[in-house]
Amino acid sequence: MLNSNKTQVITICSGADSPFKAVAQAHPAMIDPADAKKVTVPTLLLPSQDEDRKDVEAFVANLNVPNHVETFNDQIHGWMAARADLEDPNVAEKYRKGYQAVLEFFAQPDIRGGASKSETTFSITLWSLQTAEIAESLIEFVVNVPLKAKKDGRNYILSGKAGTTRAPFPGRPTRAQGYNVVTIIEFQSVDDASYRGFTDPVHKELLALVDQPKFKDTIVTLFTNNDKSFLQPKDLGA
Repeated sequence: MLNSNKTQVITICSGADSPFKAVAQAHPAMIDPADAKKVTVPTLLLPSQDEDRKDVEAFVANLNVPNHVETFNDQIHGWMAARADLEDPNVAEKYRKGYQAVLEFFAQPDIRGGASKSETTFSITLWSLQTAEIAESLIEFVVNVPLKAKKDGRNYILSGKAGTTRAPFPGRPTRAQGYNVVTIIEFQSVDDASYRGFTDPVHKELLALVDQPKFKDTIVTLFTNNDKSFLQPKDLGA
């Protein structure tokens, strides 16, 4: 995504030689059924209304690995990315549902190699904000979130780190303008990360802090200590 003296590079890609245990494809665009025979890891497909249904069905029929398919017929291509209109309640609901499906798919014991869902989990988010004041407020909020967030009466977030960084996509105005902040939140388990994203009222406070039109879009990734192909986060100096 990016690199500076305060951040760690996180690169996500997939291909024939990628050392991943599983692959998730949201609104996969051009999909070739013949490629399915080359897939060697469990696969999740989340097609939109714009993917060719026959191609998707043929692709799935050719898969020789565990897979799960959930079609979102009322969403456009890009609905889980920059084209998502989160002001629309239906889109916002399906957006959450899509990422919940990804999280649950990756958390399956057979994909995690039998590992416990209690392994330490990190949520990394890149925010593109419109003012320095909002960026400063977000950094302060995330640094203090371990003291505020509760689950079953206990503090469940291990750490919160945040810092400013360069724009990741200089050639794309929607992501290259404004004030960019990277946040890293550490959890004791995948379940805790899921709780924070979908239930925790403190997370809703954070979203209200940077609500539209104050932020343009976000890039989110989730990984654990057992994901050896990912570089682990470093202190952002916040």
